[in-house]
Amino acid sequence: MMGGRGLTNTLAGIPTALFPRSADALALYLDELRQWNEKLHLVADARSEVLLGRHLSDSLMGLRTLDGLAAKGAARCRQPLQIFDLGSGGGFPGLVIAMARPHWDLTLIDSESRKVGFLLRVAAACDLSNVRVIKSRIEDWHPGKVADICVARALTDLGGLVALSTPLLRSGGFGVWWKGRGALEELAEANDEMKSQYVRIRERTLYRCPDETFSRQVIITQKRFAS
Repeated sequence: MMGGRGLTNTLAGIPTALFPRSADALALYLDELRQWNEKLHLVADARSEVLLGRHLSDSLMGLRTLDGLAAKGAARCRQPLQIFDLGSGGGFPGLVIAMARPHWDLTLIDSESRKVGFLLRVAAACDLSNVRVIKSRIEDWHPGKVADICVARALTDLGGLVALSTPLLRSGGFGVWWKGRGALEELAEANDEMKSQYVRIRERTLYRCPDETFSRQVIITQKRFAS
């Protein structure tokens, strides 16, 4: 299992606490991902150092942002918090969030059958009762309920994320988007889409993953409250 010093060091660098069982679940998840990656092409590079330093660290860096939104919006958020992960792929960040915060409900949406099968496999292996997996194109999905927060990592540009997420969010709900290089250009290009969808930028948090020389950021958008 991918535990040991590498995972321990990675988790030690995260600026928020995890639940006691989270480390074991994350180790099992990364082992499953490495095992199935060659067949399913879940990530471009499944070496341990890349999974830990690029994918896991990056996904976990957004946890403090999500914790803050959950705390500030507690009066309006349902219990448990409802989060939709758009274009879940191999599970970053949706599965990671579900393992780190088992008291939140995560719905993972992806259109590829093989990736959906992998997500279901990991959810069962890690006994994630807070995870639901949906096979659908995001724009074709009609969930019957709205989310408190939508998240996405490496899916599409910011304007596209705003367009996809707005129908899925409650009034006043948030989008939390993991972004790397090109984030400033995306912000400028998304201005018209945000205006048309009545969405505003709430916050931006910059950070760096281990062994990277450039800054990444989490961008928070908010859907306007209904009048």
